[in-house]
Amino acid sequence: TKAGLTDWPAGEALRGVRKCYEAWLAKRGYMGNGERHAMAAQVKAFLECNGDALFTALHRVTDDHRANTPLRVGFRRVVDQDGNPVKLDAAQEWIDRRSTETSGAQANVRWQYLCLPEAFKRQVCKGLDHEQVAKLLRDRGHLQTEGDRLATRQRILGMGDKVPVYLIKPSIFGD
Repeated sequence: TKAGLTDWPAGEALRGVRKCYEAWLAKRGYMGNGERHAMAAQVKAFLECNGDALFTALHRVTDDHRANTPLRVGFRRVVDQDGNPVKLDAAQEWIDRRSTETSGAQANVRWQYLCLPEAFKRQVCKGLDHEQVAKLLRDRGHLQTEGDRLATRQRILGMGDKVPVYLIKPSIFGD
């Protein structure tokens, strides 16, 4: 413009660049590191798509009438609004479901996901550095940790003593 090549008013080039940037940002949907966004989105999408199919409900582990989870990635358990596990058994779950079908009381049910370590590495974080994904989830408040360990140890019936799991909080669905 200063050289007289464009005949644009002063500031027009900057306005054009800003308009292009704003259009790109609106299409992208977020600011910040794209790789970090992709990591969180991949975990969230995995849980959205596979939460019922690949995660055994923890309170139904020993229930002979439950549906089988042949390709299990981990477990899921019901937690209250504060993230505390809700004690349930399969019979109580059925009674509660029948009695609340019309009341809407199940609206406060949240699932917490306990991913087994190898499944977390190979399936949930496929193509990504699983440690970086776990650190990102921790930093965003979606991963329950033990001290400086990214995995926690949880007692799971049928698996012996406490086993390591990546414990993903329900807050991930609001991210």
